Amino acid sequence: MEVKRRPTETGTRAGIVPGPQPNSAHLHKTTPKHHDTTAAQSPQKQANPWSDLAWRVFSTVLAIAFAVRLYRLGSPDQVVFDEVHFGGFASHYLKREYFFDVHPPLGKMLIAGIGYVAGFDGSFRFEKIGLEYATGSAPYRFMRLIMVLFGTGSIAFSMASLIEMGISPMAAGFAGILMAFGTTSRLYMD
Repeated sequence: MEVKRRPTETGTRAGIVPGPQPNSAHLHKTTPKHHDTTAAQSPQKQANPWSDLAWRVFSTVLAIAFAVRLYRLGSPDQVVFDEVHFGGFASHYLKREYFFDVHPPLGKMLIAGIGYVAGFDGSFRFEKIGLEYATGSAPYRFMRLIMVLFGTGSIAFSMASLIEMGISPMAAGFAGILMAFGTTSRLYMD
C-alpha cells in the first residue's frame, strides 16, 4: 500500500492516506520529460537602465569631475600632501632600495610604474611638503594626470554601478557630483 501525504488544517503536519501501490516494473522505467509551455515561458527581457537621460547625466558628471580634477594640475610646482609618501616610496622602488612600509604596496607600485613610464629615475626624493620640483627632476604633472584619470574612473565606476542597480540616473548623477566635489578634489587641495 502506498502512503500519500495530505496537509492537515494547520499545514504543519501531514495526514497519511492509503493509495495504490506502484508496480515494481514501473519504478525502473524512465518516462520522457514533457515540456510544459505554459509554465516555462521565456524569461522576461530586463529593461535597459541606460536610457538617453542616463547617458547624458553620466557624460555630464564625468566631464565635470574630470575638469574639477584637472583644474590647476601643475600648481603648485611643489610637493603637496600625500606626494611626500607616495612619491617617496615610488623613488625607493625605482632606485631598487630597501624600505619598510606597513601598508600594502599596490598603490605605490602603480605610481612607481607611472613614473617609470614617464621617464622618472627616482632621483627626486619627495622629502617634505613644499619642496619645489626642479626642472626635469620628476614628471609630477604626468603623474598627477594619471591620478586624475583614476579619480575620474572611480566616479564613473560608482555611477555605472548605481545605474545598473536600477537607481535613477538623477540620483546616480547626484552621487557622482558629490564625489566630484568631495574633499579629494583639486578645489580643496589648493
